[in-house]
This record gives sequence, C-alpha cells and structure tokens, in this order.
Amino acid sequence: FTDGTLACSPITCKFDTTKCTWCGDGKKLGKEECDTADFGAKTCASFKDKDNKPFTTGKLKCSPKCLIDTSNCKV
Repeated sequence: FTDGTLACSPITCKFDTTKCTWCGDGKKLGKEECDTADFGAKTCASFKDKDNKPFTTGKLKCSPKCLIDTSNCKV
C-alpha cells in the first residue's frame, strides 16, 4: 500500500486495509497524481512547459510511482 488509512477491525482484531490504496490498481486515489490511465480530469492542456507555455497536444503518461509525466505533451 502507498497511501490511505490502515485500521484495526474491532471484531476480528486484524488489519483493515479497505481504506488503503496502492499505485498500479488503475484507480487514481488518495495522493496519487495518476494511476495507469486514470488522470482524473487532467490532460496535457492542464500543464505548461518549462517556458510557461500551455501544452496543446499529446497524451499524459503515468509513472510507476503514480506521478504524471508530461514528456509526450507538446506546445
């Protein structure tokens, strides 16, 4: 697990991981910027290049650590 809330079940006295998330499950949850192809509502147009120009084309990538990669986005 990479984020979320770990709890203890009062009934079974075992870990309750139902509110935990992990990178790679295909769902953007918790503090993840993305997960696989799930970027929330973000697209390349949501970001700018190093010269502060907005990207207009391209497709976002998601890193293995669930961070958005804009290297395929173009101005």
